[in-house]
Amino acid sequence: MTIKPGDILFTGTPQSVILGEKAPPHQRRWLQPGDDIVSDIEGLGQLRVHLSGHQKKTKPKANNEIPRNLATIDRLAVLTGGEAHVTDVSQWSPGVNEDKSMRFSNNAYLIKHGNDWLLWDTGLQDDLIEIPDGKVVAHGVRGVVTKTVASQLQNLGVKPEEISHIAFSHAHFDHVGNSRSFSKAKWYVQESEFDAMFGPDYAQYGFVPDLYETMRDNLVVVTGDEYDIFGDGSVTIVSTPGHTPGHQSVLVSLADRGPVMLSGDMAHFWDNFCCRRVPHMTTSEKKTKESMDKVDAMVRAEGAELWINHDWEQNQKIPHAPEWIL
Repeated sequence: MTIKPGDILFTGTPQSVILGEKAPPHQRRWLQPGDDIVSDIEGLGQLRVHLSGHQKKTKPKANNEIPRNLATIDRLAVLTGGEAHVTDVSQWSPGVNEDKSMRFSNNAYLIKHGNDWLLWDTGLQDDLIEIPDGKVVAHGVRGVVTKTVASQLQNLGVKPEEISHIAFSHAHFDHVGNSRSFSKAKWYVQESEFDAMFGPDYAQYGFVPDLYETMRDNLVVVTGDEYDIFGDGSVTIVSTPGHTPGHQSVLVSLADRGPVMLSGDMAHFWDNFCCRRVPHMTTSEKKTKESMDKVDAMVRAEGAELWINHDWEQNQKIPHAPEWIL
């Protein structure tokens, strides 16, 4: 970065400063104590800024008193869970993008932890692959599947019955589409989401019980702000309500890449997250914005990447199966 006398030194967010404004979002991280920022100042030489201070210590987890990031998962694979085509994206970004068409990415995430496999979200129904042009599912969204979750698991050498743990960010059709293939897995769900999924008003939340009915036999009800699945800080479910009553995100610690927040539909694209835009189809605008603020603070504190599931541009820069992320 080269600046001239009189220039404003830093603009943009702290995470864009660390790697430059042109760094793709998935590579950025927040500035942290101990970072050095070096700039060439035209005609004056070099300026070095050192950020002093102490990094905030992570509070031990309430359910087992083990600090976060003490352990890491073995590996993670991003599975393509179909995609969505929309003709008016302003439904998801009120006030902007009217009559603009857009493609949404949609993923499932396979996590290896010791002898266990955890699947986070399951994508659109695999049988949509039989309809080449896809199918309009809801809100004018055309769901398209070009590669099944089942075939991707097979290529990775993982059988559906080997999935021992499963969780959905929320219960919409594009996240629970293949859940029936994993009905023997232990299912982690927020209490408020479960009540909405199986309550009399499920339809008003956009839920379709036929897609997930078989999951309730191995239920683990999640309450509280955070839940440590394996008890070692490597995979932490974070309550992020708003889009649905019990929407949740998950913070995953990787040995090489570092911590990653899989945020589900907390925000649908980076612009929505940065501008705190809330889609029309949400149960609480207030809670959605509070969840955005919460996730924002967490990824800063953890130095984590934030992966936004439906952001097509970011998704193209993230390795997908059969490649493993370590």
